[in-house]
Amino acid sequence: MQRDLLTLFLFCLIIFSTYNNGLNPSIPLLFLALYILAMIFRNNLRQKRIEFINQLKSHRNELRNGGAVVIDGIVLRYSSQITSYQIPVGGIVGHMDILTPYRKYKQGDNGEAIILSLTALATGWWAIPYGPITTCKAIYNNLKGGSKTTVAKLIDEKLLERLAFLKSLSETVNNQETKKTPPSVVNRDSKNKGNPPSTPTTTPNNILKSSAELIQKPIHSTIQHLKNQEKSTLIRKRVKYTSYQILSQKLHSSNND
Repeated sequence: MQRDLLTLFLFCLIIFSTYNNGLNPSIPLLFLALYILAMIFRNNLRQKRIEFINQLKSHRNELRNGGAVVIDGIVLRYSSQITSYQIPVGGIVGHMDILTPYRKYKQGDNGEAIILSLTALATGWWAIPYGPITTCKAIYNNLKGGSKTTVAKLIDEKLLERLAFLKSLSETVNNQETKKTPPSVVNRDSKNKGNPPSTPTTTPNNILKSSAELIQKPIHSTIQHLKNQEKSTLIRKRVKYTSYQILSQKLHSSNND
């Protein structure tokens, strides 16, 4: 937003200086009008992307359970891969990036990517000095298939980050256990001779394992676990607030007395 305002301000300065020097300001005015139209077009596409994500989140439970939903004529599942393409627009003194709405990614389907890359080549290099750089990056990204992601990342990004952390934690614990060799324990009691030494059941590694076992559970169980944590936090906050209200009422009544 700040970059757009700065670009519009620079456009106004160029138009004002052109008019004061007795030149025709029609060309700067044309560029300003095109840039404003590009801003409106970008905001409309951004709103479509937000609506697409909100529709996915409204079908979150169905997608998590392996179901399929149809959004904007596209059949999507939890593991479906989607993408969007980039169109840079240069405005001589500034530039912007327009992201297309999400669509399902198809391997080898480069027709739309080529068309949008040609559009980027025509609209992106006008900015000084970053126009050619952003245009080359956008064309390279579009021809690679765009900015790819999955439905799961769009609706459960924070949850997947926690699961990835727990998975890496469990792998670290397993690697540490494989490197360690169990110490030899000599039991002096003849009655217990020949029996394997008993190992403690509560160790830091076991505690870490119990946390990492969340990964083995179905995704809805993990979600329920996180919801319970949030609910307990909310209950504690309500208890504190209630106790604060009772204390303030007592202080208020004592002051009145």
